[in-house]
Amino acid sequence: MTVWRVRPTVVLAHLARTSVSLATHGANKTAHWAPDGSRIAIETETSHLVLVNVSYPTSAYAPYASLSQPSSSQRHFLPGAGEGHLLPSVSLRFEGVVRIQGDLLWPSHQLEEYTYGMSEEAEGALARQDVAWEGTCIHGARPRSPPTSAPPSEQQDIDTLAVDLDRTLVVDTDPLEDVDPIRSELDPGDRATFAALNYKFSLITVGTQSGAILLYPIPLSPSSPPPAVVQKLSHWSQTGAVQTMEWTSDGYAFAVGWEKGWGLWLPGNFELLVLSGTGTTSNGSRPSELFCIPFAKSAVTGQQTPDNTRYAFLQMDDKVMVYRGADQPDMSVINPESDVWQHIKIPASYIASNWPIRYASISADGRLIAVAGRRGLIHYSMASGRWKLFQDVGQEQAFVVRGGLVWFHHVLIAGVEASRSHQVRLYSRDLELANMNVLHREMFPTAVLLLSLVDNSLLVYTADNTLYHYLAGAHEVKYDMQILADRIEFCWIHLSGIGTLENSLWGYDGKGIRVWLDALTIEGGAVNQTREIYDSVKESVFIPLDFYPLSVLMDKGIIIGVEHEALTRSSLPFAMFKIFSSTHLFVHHVLRYHLTRGQIREAVLFASHYQQLVYFSHALEILLHTVVEAEADFEDSTEVLSSDKANGEATNLGTLPTVIEFLDHFDESLEVVVGCARKTEMARWKRLFGIVGSPQTLFETCLNSGLLKTAGSYLLVLHNLEEQHEDGVETSTHANAVRLLQKAAAAQDWVLCQEMLRFLHSTDDSGDALREALKESGVLQRLES
Repeated sequence: MTVWRVRPTVVLAHLARTSVSLATHGANKTAHWAPDGSRIAIETETSHLVLVNVSYPTSAYAPYASLSQPSSSQRHFLPGAGEGHLLPSVSLRFEGVVRIQGDLLWPSHQLEEYTYGMSEEAEGALARQDVAWEGTCIHGARPRSPPTSAPPSEQQDIDTLAVDLDRTLVVDTDPLEDVDPIRSELDPGDRATFAALNYKFSLITVGTQSGAILLYPIPLSPSSPPPAVVQKLSHWSQTGAVQTMEWTSDGYAFAVGWEKGWGLWLPGNFELLVLSGTGTTSNGSRPSELFCIPFAKSAVTGQQTPDNTRYAFLQMDDKVMVYRGADQPDMSVINPESDVWQHIKIPASYIASNWPIRYASISADGRLIAVAGRRGLIHYSMASGRWKLFQDVGQEQAFVVRGGLVWFHHVLIAGVEASRSHQVRLYSRDLELANMNVLHREMFPTAVLLLSLVDNSLLVYTADNTLYHYLAGAHEVKYDMQILADRIEFCWIHLSGIGTLENSLWGYDGKGIRVWLDALTIEGGAVNQTREIYDSVKESVFIPLDFYPLSVLMDKGIIIGVEHEALTRSSLPFAMFKIFSSTHLFVHHVLRYHLTRGQIREAVLFASHYQQLVYFSHALEILLHTVVEAEADFEDSTEVLSSDKANGEATNLGTLPTVIEFLDHFDESLEVVVGCARKTEMARWKRLFGIVGSPQTLFETCLNSGLLKTAGSYLLVLHNLEEQHEDGVETSTHANAVRLLQKAAAAQDWVLCQEMLRFLHSTDDSGDALREALKESGVLQRLES
């Protein structure tokens, strides 16, 4: 067994078991730290627990002693991130071995005891047993059999996870209660090999012999019903069985190690540690290398506050990145190759001693940033480009940020833990960081778990399940609690949105964004006088996404996110990962919501806010194309038109007529219709032009309005209809082309003239049509004159 230091990546201690110990108690399977770091429990392949004492001697020889350097050299050899502290001396010593009756399946290491689930093969039953860290077996209990003395878990009442002989997964949420445990059948021939518990989000991840990964949501209390949904994550058969899994401390990601590879779901952690050891070296020993793989994550995962969602704000272990595309021209925003990320380095003097970054927060205007690492905090101003740090390092090291950081104008609000007290402190951006400059201290009886600031309301959630609400100024408060949705990873709040989006709520559920329009409009809600609550808010729009969203640029109608790509080369023994920006227009989703309800006026008002964008017509084209495709697919399965028995006329039941009426309010309507037609199958043109009008008529309108380029697009539509002998072609393609060529030559649009000549040549390989068109249009005469 080897104990490593992550930063720098070096070995601190090593302990080898003898051949007799390996033969008697089995080879090492996995290891678990005690919560206080004083012991390590090693699980073996023969269901033994080997207890190892961990001590930190101060007088012993330090394996990595710091060498004194002259002051002139110290400037050139600065410590890196996490390398500011001296490496400690670590001593490992065997304490004893505990024999487990049955197969050891799942551990739950607590402060005073080591709880694990097991299956007793002799009886095919499930059992639970606690072992004190000193090695004494306290008790054993079967599910639904109350133990004689069972101290509850300090984190959650989840005590047993096992697989019986019938391949049934069982989670006993509380052995003291006589309740049915959660059961779920595994695939025939498969069996569980490893399990990992996510306390923050009440999830259990189970790895199987086939390499599959099962995600089980567990009830929050024994009285709540067992969940019916079990998610099976994608896996590949060639990976082999699952060997190990680990959740990140924030609960947003977990890593899995198979026999033939490793993977990561929802990368939200700082670093993934991979210990090599699948083969042997040339001298027969196993390789001893530890790879530290850094990841970027959204700052929202550590600090759920509206300001962190207003800007795309990424957090790494030693730096932060801010998306600045909102300040760029419209085309730069939607161009994935644009360099729109600002990288902000953390001061070396702070990150060397306080790595990694645990919290990061950005102000409402995007000009102020605050970060907190292992201890203390610092903040940054975009205007000056400088960081402010504690001048007294002792004051910095005296507290730990717990619960997060939020900005209220120029005031930084921080939840801290100092001298065994739980506080919320207020720091001014304009003053130096020092204890004497703290503007206010608010004390709490328990630890602060989460800070959030909405407008002028500060919300503080503490460990005793209490929510504190503080207001800046005298305001009347009325609470309305509703459960809008579950399985929401994070959300955005827009109190001052555009049109319909004002007071809207946006939530990301892993598959897309769910929008509740007017969810926060308290004044406009209908009140039930008997129950004194507002009517339930319904979900309005769902926006599917294929990337990870970070922010919503409200004034540009775009959702900003990131995704990664892997690059491999045969000349390199490793893969390279690149993060790049992705965008998705949301304007057409909101417009469709209004138009499906016949709200043309509201749709026009909403669209007018985005009319100045260069890609506005593209958004309208997506709207029309989506509706055309959706109604065409619906027609394939059922009849959309119903006969009016009174006059025998057909009445449209779809949304397409409403969309066409909406488009008529904008000058881009002719361009939008033909752009949609060229991207749609010809079989669906009949319904589209049956509502919009004849393409010949639209072509004439474009000619008369001087929209020559758009007329050229309609000419292609007319040519396709003419080839298919469809209705709606009143004039030959050749005649239309000659007229358009004359108009283009008169307007001296030579680029369009060139395209028209190329089109005429493509319709007749002999060249007769081209020569005739040049003669009829008089283009050559115009060029000569």
